[in-house]
Order: sequence, then structure tokens, then C-alpha cells
Amino acid sequence: MKNQSNLQVTFSYRKSGLFKKASELCTFYNVEIAIIVFSLGEIVFSYDHPNIKVLLENSLGCVLRDNNTNFAS
Repeated sequence: MKNQSNLQVTFSYRKSGLFKKASELCTFYNVEIAIIVFSLGEIVFSYDHPNIKVLLENSLGCVLRDNNTNFAS
């Protein structure tokens, strides 16, 4: 897309739809899920259930230390 405003609106709309579907999967099928999305403006958005730290620790098989990384939801 050439129009930056249209690109941002489309990104926000699709991100919201993706997070809504993830929420539905968690509700209907009792699954654990983590989604990380990077915008063109280098902003990080995440959806996690129950917690992204727990999911990463389970997937990687190690304990993660806390740091100052903040995700926008």
C-alpha cells in the first residue's frame, strides 16, 4: 500500500482479528497460545494465554530471567 494511513488502519484491523481468533481458540479449545506481531513502526504487540513467559519456558525447556522487555497488547 502506498498510503501510510491506509496501511496502519489495515494493520490494526488485521491484528485485532488475529488476536480475537487466538482468544476464541483459548476459550473453545483450552489451548495455550502466544502471538508476537511487529509493526512497521517497530512496535511489538503480543497476545498470550496464560502467560508468554510460561509458554516460552515450556517450549524452550529453560527458566527465563525477568528483564525490562515490555510488549504492547
